[in-house]
Amino acid sequence: MTATDEQLLVRMQDGDEDAFGCIYKRYASSMKNFARYMGVPSGSTEDIAQDVFLALIHHASRFDPERGSVISFLYGIARNRILRWLRDHSRELLSLSDQDQAELQSQNPLMHYTKEQQINRLHRAILGLPEHYREVVILCELQELSYEKAAEAVGCAVGTVRSRLHRAREILSRRLQNASEDEKEVNDYELSTLETGSL
Repeated sequence: MTATDEQLLVRMQDGDEDAFGCIYKRYASSMKNFARYMGVPSGSTEDIAQDVFLALIHHASRFDPERGSVISFLYGIARNRILRWLRDHSRELLSLSDQDQAELQSQNPLMHYTKEQQINRLHRAILGLPEHYREVVILCELQELSYEKAAEAVGCAVGTVRSRLHRAREILSRRLQNASEDEKEVNDYELSTLETGSL
């Protein structure tokens, strides 16, 4: 029978290294993905994840099952580390997906072009959200946490998560629609110049 997160954390507090290893294997990629979606470049997501699990080692005793789940506890730690990293590196950040898009296109420049454009557009729209909207979109939509677990991670009421998510979806929908219209205009222009031989 597989141990629950809470059982593993108790065993970890008793010095069981295997229990820590299990928690790490379960959630390390989730922590890295959360950092990545929030705007931390791929080269630093591993550092964020390491910080989260180091904090877990040193502060596991702070976990209170009455206040939430282990996964919410980890996301709460990750959130604090990510927001601090973003504040410290705000001048360095240009785009989350430029490097990944270049790598993907160099491997297969045509096959995934349209899909990558759509993903890139969505990524930029999410990155353009204020942090309090961005984090709930990432936690609920991309990381698939329940509203309750997202609220525990963020440290707010469930209703606040719902209202932020609703507002974030409205903003994203509007921005994606505008981006699509802009792209259509560019494509129409390129097509017209191609037809007239001006390109």
